[in-house]
Amino acid sequence: MKHIAYIFFLSLWPFFLCAQQLPDRSIFAETNFLWNPAMTGAFPFWELSTSYRQQWLGFDNAPRTAAVAIQYPLPESNSALGGYFMYDQINPLVVNHFTFQYAYKLRFGDRKRRQLSLGIAANVQHFLLDARDVVVNHADDPLLPVGEYNTVGPNASGGIFYTSDARQSDNKGAWYAGAAIQQAVPWNVVFDDNDSPANLRHTWHGNAIFGGRFAKGGVILEPALWVHYAQPGIVNGAFHLRAESRDALWGGLSYSSNQTLGIQAGVVVKKGFKEFSHLRIGVAGTFNIGTFGQFRGPGYEFLMAYRMAQD
Repeated sequence: MKHIAYIFFLSLWPFFLCAQQLPDRSIFAETNFLWNPAMTGAFPFWELSTSYRQQWLGFDNAPRTAAVAIQYPLPESNSALGGYFMYDQINPLVVNHFTFQYAYKLRFGDRKRRQLSLGIAANVQHFLLDARDVVVNHADDPLLPVGEYNTVGPNASGGIFYTSDARQSDNKGAWYAGAAIQQAVPWNVVFDDNDSPANLRHTWHGNAIFGGRFAKGGVILEPALWVHYAQPGIVNGAFHLRAESRDALWGGLSYSSNQTLGIQAGVVVKKGFKEFSHLRIGVAGTFNIGTFGQFRGPGYEFLMAYRMAQD
């Protein structure tokens, strides 16, 4: 049975790479700007964060994703800078992402609370394929890659983001919406000149978000809907709902159209840090509840972020 599973995986390898060239989106809102450069520094704080995600527990060499990210608003120039390093492993493929992001903000309306942001991102991706990690019944198959392959290539992303209150005012409701295109530059990632199935063609990915942030009586409620699209015609939607007791703790639920349920919880640590700054620590679990849930297994995620208000 194990050998049959490997054969099935290899037969779908080219399609899998086209459909899943980017890692699944984290369920933590603190990582939203990684998926839309226009959301970089969209609100009046700067933040340094790190996250780690493990999927499909119980499977050897299951997907793992780790990231270190920073976003820094520049109010005097109506802009923001950001960037991240992301490590994504789906054996036998490892992809390292090095990304720089820039967002320009247009403020208008009452006290210039409304904000429209335009963002771009420049990305360098390093691909590592180790054919020694591929387990097959017929090792002499001429279509299989042999040895270790490295390749590096550039890419770019762009996005737009609107919020009705960029200041995140107390006891005021705010709606936001945005859209982005990732991997906008199509190019072939070639590991083997013999045109093995390990070669892949980059395709563009799109996403959109619509959500809100509502504060009342010291409690903040944040609903959000994400929609992701990848060629050729693959669509995934996810709804997230998070409630936070201001400067204390939070909890949330998520549901994805791939039949994955997510649960998150976190604490806000202010003691020992500068005024108007704090540490955010969160943990999450994902559970596949659909038809194939027993085959995919659960997952977990960890987040730690240091945040400092700017105004």
